[in-house]
Amino acid sequence: MIKRSRHKHLPRDMDASPFSVILAGLIYRLPGAVAACLVDKDGESVDYAGAGEPFDIKVTGAYWQIVQRFFRQCHMFAGTRELVIRCGKKSFLLRALPDDYVVVVSLHRHAGYSGVDRALSACVHALAREARWDLPEETRSWFAIHVESDAKRRPIRIIYGGLAERVEVVGTIVGLRKCDRGFRIRLASGPEITVVREPGDFWYAEEQHGI
Repeated sequence: MIKRSRHKHLPRDMDASPFSVILAGLIYRLPGAVAACLVDKDGESVDYAGAGEPFDIKVTGAYWQIVQRFFRQCHMFAGTRELVIRCGKKSFLLRALPDDYVVVVSLHRHAGYSGVDRALSACVHALAREARWDLPEETRSWFAIHVESDAKRRPIRIIYGGLAERVEVVGTIVGLRKCDRGFRIRLASGPEITVVREPGDFWYAEEQHGI
């Protein structure tokens, strides 16, 4: 008898929506991520992406929605928007969203969390655009982008929203992780924005200019 890999991509049990594409992008950019599920306030799965049994992914989302609801109702933790849970065989990342929706991400047990902020922010903003949610003003804004670089791995062209635009590097960003590189760039159309490259050649922009 052949045992299935617990991380194998299996046939879906529901039609994919734009939310599935957004969640798949999060898994792709988040080191150690295996699956992700968007659940509503009642624990019902809106959509999911990743490897594993679809039923298991959705049940995991429903279970951790209960945990998130507990924190939301507890006065001491009422403002908590993100939770990280390390278990014996897996780890989980929870991100609260408007209207009591929650994104639940399943990760490898030893997955790190030092580089999740931009990938998660990009996912949250993409979900908000699709669902037409208004995010809190203090929500950090990072957006996933594609960048073409020169031989020194400095950006020369940025691709976003289906458009491509040449850029000029006007400075570098300090204070980042050793594995990250940040640049202040000027778009050919005029605006200046901050972009950061993370390991894996994943790029993010801090401001939203047509992204």
